Amino acid sequence: MRSSRESPSPGGGGKDRKYDANVVLLFVLGLATLVYTWNTHKSLHARAEDKGRLRLDHLCRGEDGSCELELNRVEVAKVTNLVDERHMRKISRRRSLECSLHGFEDIDGDCQCPVMYKGSDCSKSYNFLVRLPGAWQMQADKMYSTRSFSGAYEGKFVMNQNGFPHAGDNKYVYEQVRRERYSLNKDGSVQRKREVIGAVDKPLYEVLPVQDPLRERVFNRCAVVGGSGVLLNRQGGEIIDNYHMVIRLNRAPTKGFERQVGSKTTFRLANVQNMDFQEGDESTVIAGLSRDMLKDRKWFANKGFGKKNRLFLLDPEFENYVAKSAVEFKPSLGVTAALLAMQMCRQVHLYGFFIWEKYGSSPYHYYDTCGREESPELDAAEDLEWRFLKSLVAGRLVGFGETCVLECRESDEACEECRRGDPTFEELVPGDLIKLRHNNPRFPLNCTESEVDYQTQSPL
Repeated sequence: MRSSRESPSPGGGGKDRKYDANVVLLFVLGLATLVYTWNTHKSLHARAEDKGRLRLDHLCRGEDGSCELELNRVEVAKVTNLVDERHMRKISRRRSLECSLHGFEDIDGDCQCPVMYKGSDCSKSYNFLVRLPGAWQMQADKMYSTRSFSGAYEGKFVMNQNGFPHAGDNKYVYEQVRRERYSLNKDGSVQRKREVIGAVDKPLYEVLPVQDPLRERVFNRCAVVGGSGVLLNRQGGEIIDNYHMVIRLNRAPTKGFERQVGSKTTFRLANVQNMDFQEGDESTVIAGLSRDMLKDRKWFANKGFGKKNRLFLLDPEFENYVAKSAVEFKPSLGVTAALLAMQMCRQVHLYGFFIWEKYGSSPYHYYDTCGREESPELDAAEDLEWRFLKSLVAGRLVGFGETCVLECRESDEACEECRRGDPTFEELVPGDLIKLRHNNPRFPLNCTESEVDYQTQSPL
């Protein structure tokens, strides 16, 4: 009796075996493709790290410029010496033409933009609104105007040879250095006055650094630390040290005040009178180029600008940009540092700004016993500066690092109420800091004593 189920023909069996072999072959090829793709991805990732195109949360450090991966964690570490040539080459490879002049390309190919810029390639700038009383009106009139300023800046941060390409050709070719002053007309228009303060010729060109170290990197989180005595009332040093980049001003020290102000300094922005003050391996950027400085070529060479001492000169072109943004007042070093950080950083916080004995019963400086000179002109200028930075905070372009800053500028009652609810605020200054402030050399030497008790922080 024949079965109803027929046996497969020999030809059909061969086709099945061939089909099974094809399946196995495709499986093996697919597996090999996956392995190859994974290895290629790892190789490209490693090559990207070798080239220095790291995420902004990566931190480069060490004298050899080596990088170590930091995922969603910021380590208290000093940034590698930015003047080191090997490190400069490593940094320069991180930049990409795909991200315009301002952006920074991470390993995923995305452009990371500083505060002032936006867009897929960081080519668009933010315009910030500033609401200030007019320069020609008394503040008592309460007449305010709102103006928009562009955050775009395409020029140099630090004077360098790449910024003056023709100055090194021969001794007869030079490039002019201009300083600008801005003032506000009664109709709200801005008037500009320009003067030539000197020229970059070959002798001066040869003592400048080759490239601009401030143009070569975009930082993730940055802190600008001023000198206000309010820093004594918190142990915020570790928080400040956790920023990727820290800018400090003039002679504000860290030694002895580490628990309050931190120990990390990437750049110190200083005027000429304070250019000799340095701590550790920080780089110092000098603001306020003068006509006499440009005339004295030996002055640059002897000071070691861009060479042995890691000294740099803030380019007058950037100072012109700052002056145009402020208009109503002469910008202080703090305002200059804040606008500089906004060009270099994705996030900017201000520490030690604007709170002194008049606001919240804090000493004028955290590092000495000098008081603030009483002057209606200074009060008016500081009020304009406060309103300027307050406008930037309102626009979420920068933030205050300490709590109660806005409240302490509003009134004594609001300040006291805010501080009562702040568990990080400490009313008493430790005795070791009191002694350190008394022993710290004063600058200027003829300063008046602060009107705040050093221990209780209350007005005398």
